[in-house]
Amino acid sequence: MEYKDKVTVDQEFKDIVYPLIEFWKQCSEKELERLIRKFGHICRKEFSLYRSSVFLKIKCLSDILLSIAEDYRNNNVILIDILSSWNCLYTQYKMSMSDAVFNFVISLDKDRNVRFYASTLIIRLPQFKSYKKKWEYILSIPNIAPKKKSISTFYTAVVENQDEIPVQYKDKIIAVFKEAMGKYSLHSATVDRYTNVINTIENR
Repeated sequence: MEYKDKVTVDQEFKDIVYPLIEFWKQCSEKELERLIRKFGHICRKEFSLYRSSVFLKIKCLSDILLSIAEDYRNNNVILIDILSSWNCLYTQYKMSMSDAVFNFVISLDKDRNVRFYASTLIIRLPQFKSYKKKWEYILSIPNIAPKKKSISTFYTAVVENQDEIPVQYKDKIIAVFKEAMGKYSLHSATVDRYTNVINTIENR
């Protein structure tokens, strides 16, 4: 099968992806920032079947990124780009994320500089379904800056888990949506979505 973007993708992997995964330990911190940023740009490009096939041939790519993230935990530039890349690799390319990745991302919950990026990934990962503190975490999302954007993440988390909302959290969840509708200038379609989920919760 011929892919129109084969030449471009092969060059991306030759110049950025392979040097990153094979030689990251030998890079200076600034050079690693540059490579991770360019890697993130590649992950965020429009979905490509050929790029997907090449990504999925790389064994343990998500865990290689985890090793980098652990070593550079105090570098927000690197962390944010890795979180964004994990998100794209999972959502666009269906790459699995290990329990170790999930646990690391959860551990970033107190880091206000990266919490927003962590939250958008956490709620998507399958490990979140069985996370013991799932509802406490979901209710913490609206307090993550930027709060107006975090409400959207909160909405997604609630909707994807609405069939199992514990009784003790229903009023708190409804209150968050009502506060957001009164506090922010939301599009009418967004208001309708929030109203619908409130009605669904109240009627269960």
